[in-house]
Amino acid sequence: MDNRVYLCFTMDCELTDEHSPQGGPADWALSERAIAGYASTLEGLGLRATYFAIAGTAVAHRDLFCDLASRGHEVGLHCHPQNRDLGYGEFLGGMSRARQVECLRRCQETFAEAMGRPASAFRPGNFSASDETFGVLLALGMDHGSVSLPGRHLEPLCAVWPQAEPFPHWADLRRREASGGSGFLEVPVTGDLTRPGYGGQDGYDVPHLRLERPDLPECLASIVEMNLRALADRTGIPRAICFMTHNTRDYGDAGEPARVNLVRGAECVREMAARLSLSVTGATMAQVRDAALRLSGRR
Repeated sequence: MDNRVYLCFTMDCELTDEHSPQGGPADWALSERAIAGYASTLEGLGLRATYFAIAGTAVAHRDLFCDLASRGHEVGLHCHPQNRDLGYGEFLGGMSRARQVECLRRCQETFAEAMGRPASAFRPGNFSASDETFGVLLALGMDHGSVSLPGRHLEPLCAVWPQAEPFPHWADLRRREASGGSGFLEVPVTGDLTRPGYGGQDGYDVPHLRLERPDLPECLASIVEMNLRALADRTGIPRAICFMTHNTRDYGDAGEPARVNLVRGAECVREMAARLSLSVTGATMAQVRDAALRLSGRR
């Protein structure tokens, strides 16, 4: 039996704070240090990242992202419809299908112009999505990503995932929280499995592997252990642990708490996996999808 666990580190790359109502880096210089420092830290650990970039951020950091892609990192698309360059009043999950297509097509066009190719990986801002979203993504050429945060229940953001499938799966095109038979490989952010949606209570955000969370050092080991134990006997689909962060922290600074959490997080996954006789392989989202295709016999 394949005993691999894929270790995924991701970063949402926002516009600068003045153009990003939900928040972003203070300036492009900090953004560049965050992105480049994240890559160099992961490379020192034998790992690579998947970056989810707002289309305007892909434009601003075109040369940096192209260099990172040449070094084995992946660059996909991120979208906050409320950003100044888009100007929508809704969160993605609150839009009709037609409105989502319009919004994401605009983002894809800008991204492709910057990167020389359209994005194939996607994560929505705030994990906002509806039952239409996975079908929209496939229609626009995106076939893998990290759309969900299982356990999150934030109705004002249209980010409602209380009972969502917590492990990598082929998305269902009718029910966003379920596994199905589509061609979109979903790799959720890893979170606490013991409190899925806190009983459906709105306003609940599940503890999860977000590197800048101040409580991560206290919950890191328990989240990693419960997920690895749950993943150990799974077959037919890749096992994965997925961390996330933003381009708002200076990952080039060895004393930055989020960077300390990154290093400790990788160590924790490797130590716990060894105890469970699992091996750890660093992977981008695209590499997890490739593994899923092999395991499912689709390739």
